[in-house]
Amino acid sequence: MNNIRFDYQYRDAHGSKKCDFVVFANPENLGVEEIIARLEQALWDSEFFIARQIRVSDLFLYLNDRPDPEIDHCFHHFDSVKIVSDPVTDLQNRTIGEFIHEVETQSSFGWKLFDPAQSSLSTSATTATRLGKQ
Repeated sequence: MNNIRFDYQYRDAHGSKKCDFVVFANPENLGVEEIIARLEQALWDSEFFIARQIRVSDLFLYLNDRPDPEIDHCFHHFDSVKIVSDPVTDLQNRTIGEFIHEVETQSSFGWKLFDPAQSSLSTSATTATRLGKQ
């Protein structure tokens, strides 16, 4: 069975970036094109998401171990998906189909913006949908 690798990154306002990936099982045998289409449909502007809303690791780049309000923001960027034979690394043990469903569900709730200087999502956070982005 071929697994699916989801590549993503965090890029601060100065252009510094940190990349990571998560490997999901693909028992549904979803094709790369279908996965990309469904993810892009769900992500903000077809590429942005809040990592903790879909339970993947935050990749923030804090200088001096503190967020800088001038350059740090809460969005991560979807890079690509590809078929791999690598072992599954998702800490939640989701399949790619379950992960996509989670992304679609969180998108329907709205991407909850937050200040990275705060340690958790605020329940009163502004959402991307309120900003006219879906």
